[in-house]
Amino acid sequence: AVVSTQSGHYGRGADKGGAILILNYSDVTQALDRELSDPEKYEIVSDNPDKHRETTTKLITKKVRDLEDQGLIRGKDRELITGLNDNHHQKHNPEFKPEDPTIYPLFKLHK
Repeated sequence: AVVSTQSGHYGRGADKGGAILILNYSDVTQALDRELSDPEKYEIVSDNPDKHRETTTKLITKKVRDLEDQGLIRGKDRELITGLNDNHHQKHNPEFKPEDPTIYPLFKLHK
């Protein structure tokens, strides 16, 4: 993306077709603000994203284990979702840490 705040424009090449989209920078920031403020899609996490990630991981792991105990999912599903093997040991590298997400606008061009 090419961002020029001096001229107040945001430019980006299209995914297909080689077109270039140029928008007012303020329109782009307003669209992003509107999208991010939708509580159905996003939530504000605490000041400590690592703590939030740890808490969320524990909740998901507990729910997945409960579903497995009820026979609603298989051990393979548990392993894929949580990374825990049959002995409930971490199958994945324990140093693995997901990256924080990055948001970027994706505007549609119509012919």
